Amino acid sequence: MQINHHWYLGGPWDHYSTNGGSQWGFEMQWKLYNGNWWLFLKGPGSYEAVGYYPTSIYAGGPIADHAEAAKFGGETYTGGSNWPQMGSGQFPSTGWTHAAYQNTIFYIPHNENGGVGVWSTLSPVITNPACYLATIVASSSGGNWGTYLYYGGPGGGC
Repeated sequence: MQINHHWYLGGPWDHYSTNGGSQWGFEMQWKLYNGNWWLFLKGPGSYEAVGYYPTSIYAGGPIADHAEAAKFGGETYTGGSNWPQMGSGQFPSTGWTHAAYQNTIFYIPHNENGGVGVWSTLSPVITNPACYLATIVASSSGGNWGTYLYYGGPGGGC
């Protein structure tokens, strides 16, 4: 159920990062609260509730009352041997202002309002290392970004 008219799921963005130049990002949170999985997004202002999935749609399955895993990074495939670029098309080693990144990666383990976040522990899953890579930095080394990762690559005929 989308409840917000400032964010449009599946709609176009009005800001973009530039490879080697200015960077634009947003913050995203999924939060289980009072029987709903809420999506919150934050651009230059405050977090806004965008909408929710009622847990009743999961028919009593595990995600109806908790999550066991979350995935971060990117995924792309168009069929056959056509592997398009991921993110900016740059490998993680090119770093800030070049490679795609996700930072401040944490989760809120309890079904509560104002819950305390816990830094995520990430494990890489790289299926085509000739085309795409990921570099993970744990919260203990991540400074004010906490847990973060750079990811992506040029794709090609992998």
